[in-house]
Amino acid sequence: MPHVSQHKIKADIRKKIERHVISAISDTSRKRRNGIFREIITPTEHLMIAKRFAIILGIHKSTPTHQLARTLKVSPSTVARYEKAVDDGKYNETLLFLKENSYSPFIKLLVDLAKIPFDAPKKSLNQFLKEEM
Repeated sequence: MPHVSQHKIKADIRKKIERHVISAISDTSRKRRNGIFREIITPTEHLMIAKRFAIILGIHKSTPTHQLARTLKVSPSTVARYEKAVDDGKYNETLLFLKENSYSPFIKLLVDLAKIPFDAPKKSLNQFLKEEM
């Protein structure tokens, strides 16, 4: 897990930063987004984001907990925690997006950024997402 500073920033500054991040995701070309994210997101963060998204996608596709855990190399309790969060409505926007889009530019962006091979079933994230879509 990446280190997060314990020093809090003011809410208004955080909101400004978040707006810039959203702009970098939505208001730029694919090539520019890839360049930006390759520069500022570490390989660990790529993997972390990719796994989180893949867990939510797997839950959406009713993939069994043990299969998600084995494929993504996470613990079953991690998957169960996400399943509970989905049940509690924590990922409603993400799930709504998944229901409305098949192989969307957002998923393509995550796949392009991550490009993570998973050792256990010998599948890349790209292969995993294509099979689940």
